[in-house]
Amino acid sequence: MNYGDYLASAAVGLARAHAALRGPAPADPAARVSVVLPRARLYRSLAWQAAIVGRIPSLESSAADGARPFRRRSGLVPGPVTDLVLALRQAAATTAMTTHREPDRIDLPATTGPVATALYDAAHAIEAAGEILSSHTGIETGGIRRPFTTEGLAVLVGAGHDDNFASLAELATAAGSLDVRLGRWLWPEHAPSPWQPLLAAAEEDACRVRCGALRYVAPAAAADGRGDQAPMLGMGAVPPIDDPMRWASLANHGECVQALDATRAWLTIHSDQITLGQITAAARAALAITRYVEHVHLRTVNSGHAASVPAFAAAARSWRHVVRAAADLRDPQTGIGAGQITPVVALTSLSRWLQNRLRPEGQWLDDTAWATDHVQRVGWRSTAGSLMARMPDLADLLQMGTAQAQARGAVLALTGGLCQRPGQLVRIPEWGPVPRNHESFRAVTDALRAAAATAREAATAVGVECRPGLAEARTATAPARISPARLVRQWYPASSGVSEPNQAPNPCQPAALRNLPPTSPRQAPGR
Repeated sequence: MNYGDYLASAAVGLARAHAALRGPAPADPAARVSVVLPRARLYRSLAWQAAIVGRIPSLESSAADGARPFRRRSGLVPGPVTDLVLALRQAAATTAMTTHREPDRIDLPATTGPVATALYDAAHAIEAAGEILSSHTGIETGGIRRPFTTEGLAVLVGAGHDDNFASLAELATAAGSLDVRLGRWLWPEHAPSPWQPLLAAAEEDACRVRCGALRYVAPAAAADGRGDQAPMLGMGAVPPIDDPMRWASLANHGECVQALDATRAWLTIHSDQITLGQITAAARAALAITRYVEHVHLRTVNSGHAASVPAFAAAARSWRHVVRAAADLRDPQTGIGAGQITPVVALTSLSRWLQNRLRPEGQWLDDTAWATDHVQRVGWRSTAGSLMARMPDLADLLQMGTAQAQARGAVLALTGGLCQRPGQLVRIPEWGPVPRNHESFRAVTDALRAAAATAREAATAVGVECRPGLAEARTATAPARISPARLVRQWYPASSGVSEPNQAPNPCQPAALRNLPPTSPRQAPGR
């Protein structure tokens, strides 16, 4: 399940709870008190995710969050985004304060009744969605998050900000309307004395929601974007990347997509470690994957009579140019095991898995051999679309890795001179670090740039929306409190060449991280 699936599950849970609240309040106080903690968990997770997407420092919840002026303390610019995060934090502040103050005196019963069960399911779903979001955006350290994927980078920089925030605001709207009916369930009268403080705290929180700003700012934030078109809805949990052999053998369509996601995640974190030989191997596998995806598209659309897409041929041509241009350069790190990294292993296994099912002995198999019915054809078409949606970002990441390899002197070219090794009479050609303006090096970077552009054209031609990545992060228009250049330096210390606006760029800075747009003081765009 991806992020959007969990948000949909949370919405279903809230709808079930809303329907169950139409009946009278139960006489059993256990059924009433068991809704308190799921409600608090739901609001706490919503506030935390809204703080990440809204680019507000997600400080740890404390007992005073509902009482002191959070906006003034944090120095944030007033606006709907700040107001919604503040309202979500305060929606369960008194409950959090009570449970924090008297953790041992409150002995809660098991989840009882349809309302508590529905709220528990909604809270569990929204927390699972938060884990997926955190796996992409990273862990906050000192107010800064270093993203683990380019999709997380795009969220943090503000790509698709309005739509992403609207998807959470819609859930906040549903939760706020739920508190209108839930308040009468939380009356502490006729409840055992150990439960009365908790019920009274939850009633105060629900009253704050009914009479506060949440019921007004949440619908306004939801109306500012298209929550059903939020880019982060398609995010899945980041697959493991530390063990390359985990991707040596793929079993199904889902693992194929995960292998490409693992490649992108590894390149996001370790782009300063990849070598030219590994980039060449990845480009060779990407060429094969592009051809197989094109074949699947042609054979599964319009009963196998789809017209050829010129962008696929252009993308394959660009990947082939990468391999050819890299042949004129040399990688100083050669030997056994030099290519055993997650991107090379995962991409090679992916291309081999596609080859074994589509073209096992150099001949394309008939469609009935790999897609026997309509369900399998739809599955193949979905997998091909998911792979194509990730290929542009793969090319951008490889381009960034190529630039970083050149910056640290890991790309060699012929210098035109001869050198003589000690104890030998024969002179051999001399290799040295390649400059940025070297013809072959420029050919590699230009071909990777063309591969990204043509892959986007191919994805658009077949009706697939590309996954957010480096390109979307570089062109994000959502303003920030500090410039994206400074954010990139904090996330990636090795990329110190990113320049502030109106300053000359560092020629050693990777092209994928240059020319970031200038920004203004933080306020949600268009609000």
